[in-house]
Amino acid sequence: MSTKELEQELQADREKLEKRKKNLDERDKNIAERETRLKALEEKISRNSVKLSKMENDIKCMSAELDKREKGIKDSELKLQKEWNVLRKSLGVEDGNDHFKVFYDHLHSMYGIYVASRGDDEGLLEVIDKIIDARSKFGKSE
Repeated sequence: MSTKELEQELQADREKLEKRKKNLDERDKNIAERETRLKALEEKISRNSVKLSKMENDIKCMSAELDKREKGIKDSELKLQKEWNVLRKSLGVEDGNDHFKVFYDHLHSMYGIYVASRGDDEGLLEVIDKIIDARSKFGKSE
């Protein structure tokens, strides 16, 4: 081979090396950019992780508070149910459906008689109040 050919081959090898160097430089640059983006994403994930942890703690606290409230409500319901049962027993309303039906029948009859005699229901509340008042006074005198 001649010197000229060797120089051309050497020049071609240099160009190849230069291209490879550019490719490697571009790869290094891309890697550096990716590392920078990766670090930014890791920081963002870290911040979001802290936020998420705080939110989880808040939710746990809220859940505990709701559990306390629910227990309080259940306790109140039980207490009210006991008081309701005592009240029903003291009023003699053990079998509520039959007593309510009798009450409703009496009320319906009283309404019908009042409207038939007066022509309308004006003043019915006053009459009912007087009946209740008289009944309570009658019960006291016995």
